[in-house]
Amino acid sequence: MGLRDDIQTAISEEMVDSLADTVEAFTAARVTTSGTLDPATGTYTETTETWAGNWIRDEFSVVEIDTQHIQLTDIKRIILQSGTDWIPETDDTVGNYYVFDVQQDGAKSTWTIQLREAS
Repeated sequence: MGLRDDIQTAISEEMVDSLADTVEAFTAARVTTSGTLDPATGTYTETTETWAGNWIRDEFSVVEIDTQHIQLTDIKRIILQSGTDWIPETDDTVGNYYVFDVQQDGAKSTWTIQLREAS
């Protein structure tokens, strides 16, 4: 077993045990627009993909919040990559929030996402 598998196994176990009160289910969505214009409606065809999974609720520290890149109301979540097929991208949506930033750890086992409330 490699480092990635070890990390994912450890996090999975912790999500059931000591982190259980911070684990939340999510449903993410991505809307894509086709390049084909429907002349009858004057619109492009939109397709919505959805993904589900669980994430660990986290917060940005006071030091990280700079009100420019990370705002006071931004939300931080950690997603175990083996627990979902979703590869988060900027502007994907989760409820009333959109993905503002995505980071992947060095072992490629987790995503850390920054969510910002949609206005």
